[in-house]
Amino acid sequence: MIDSVLVYLGCGLMFIGVISLLRPLRFLHIRTRRIGAAVAAGGLVLALITLALPVHTKNVSVAASNIDRWRPEWQFAEKHITHVQAPPEGFYAAIRAVRANEVLLFRTLTAIRRCGQSGPENILNAPQEMPLLDVATRGANLPSTGASSIRGATSFAGCGCGRSSAARRKHEHAQLWRDLRTGLPTPFAVP
Repeated sequence: MIDSVLVYLGCGLMFIGVISLLRPLRFLHIRTRRIGAAVAAGGLVLALITLALPVHTKNVSVAASNIDRWRPEWQFAEKHITHVQAPPEGFYAAIRAVRANEVLLFRTLTAIRRCGQSGPENILNAPQEMPLLDVATRGANLPSTGASSIRGATSFAGCGCGRSSAARRKHEHAQLWRDLRTGLPTPFAVP
């Protein structure tokens, strides 16, 4: 986490320095453009040094889901927890009801992900009138989900931008799709 803070700090200093090149920010004690250039250069150096530092890999000890089997090593992790004061049935019904046009910038961000190309209906090209959870799990042969189990699936449909030519990567994606189609547990589940 400290590496992310240092990269953002470097980018922030670089931004402040560039603004100070145009007009020195005296309230930040940047009185000349030369000091602004030094702040921008210092921010750039801080960000580049932090990005050049090695990233440590973490491993899963016990594979509990398909994502653990598919990607047993990772470099970055996040955990978000929110307590919802609602019965499971109401919580599940609210999630089931969410449509693409109700999520701010959903269509814009997925259009960017698709590089503006149209394609078949999937999570990256979701119809506005259909719930997103139905679109995401369509064709995955999932058991009917109740309030006790909310399941999702990852989508690898893309635009071809940055497509990896490595055979291993292609095989891993194909394996994940086989797992999803055969009804094996999906990569994540919320109890």
